[in-house]
Amino acid sequence: MSGEFASRLKAQLTQELTDLCYRVGTLIPSVNPMTNDLLRTQIARASADMAAQLTSADDQVVAQIVIDIQTTFWPTSDPDPDWWDTPIGHMSLRSIGADNAPSWTHAVAAAKIGCRRESIARYVQRRKLDRHPDGGVTIPSVLTYVDRMNQKRGR
Repeated sequence: MSGEFASRLKAQLTQELTDLCYRVGTLIPSVNPMTNDLLRTQIARASADMAAQLTSADDQVVAQIVIDIQTTFWPTSDPDPDWWDTPIGHMSLRSIGADNAPSWTHAVAAAKIGCRRESIARYVQRRKLDRHPDGGVTIPSVLTYVDRMNQKRGR
């Protein structure tokens, strides 16, 4: 992983945590990161720790931090499809499937790629994604597709 990507990952984590604290800070002023130096320091430290966990070689560590991030930032819904194209989204995609699931449905693959479900069928026909024999598309083909798109976009 490049140093630039790691920096963007940490910056996004810092921004997400700051935004979360800011929202809470509207109700509890002592939790407002704009007025609390100690909180800003703790956010920076937590962001660095989470970035290290997300880039760990230990699949269990990565899976747990992805779960923690998802349940903290989106407790009742899924992130927007565009979010999967961010540094945290990219690392989350890498973690999904660690339970050795062989495939994703077209709907899940579409959400991960950020396209319409109907597009997945076209991607399979054009051999941009691999069809799984039991249905859906293979997870490695979706991850490879996302990697290619990120490289084309310079991410």
